[in-house]
Amino acid sequence: MKYIIKITILGLIVLSTGIFAQNPEGKNKVNPCDSVVFQKAQKYGLRSLSIKEIPVYYWNRYRCKRSGHSTKHYAYIENTQLETDSKNANNPKGWTSTFIYLVTIGIVTYSIQQSVTNL
Repeated sequence: MKYIIKITILGLIVLSTGIFAQNPEGKNKVNPCDSVVFQKAQKYGLRSLSIKEIPVYYWNRYRCKRSGHSTKHYAYIENTQLETDSKNANNPKGWTSTFIYLVTIGIVTYSIQQSVTNL
């Protein structure tokens, strides 16, 4: 029992030195605003991020905001994505819009047919 307590205390001391270690000269500080995910989102837009990269993007955005660095990085990315989405929303395309058109035509045709047969 004494050995377990000693090993636990020794383990906590070893782990705490790594956790509380400080970088006195401030070297190796990484700017979260310059991450690879930010660069990819800035170049290709938010839609280019994979499912695994989206939480990393939002975590880096949070860290960027907290670090006091410029918020222009993620503001630019999100505004660009909103503009792109609004341009694409004006032109319905793809399978979903075609399906909706066909269903609407079907419902209108059915309702006209029912109103004619009920006369």
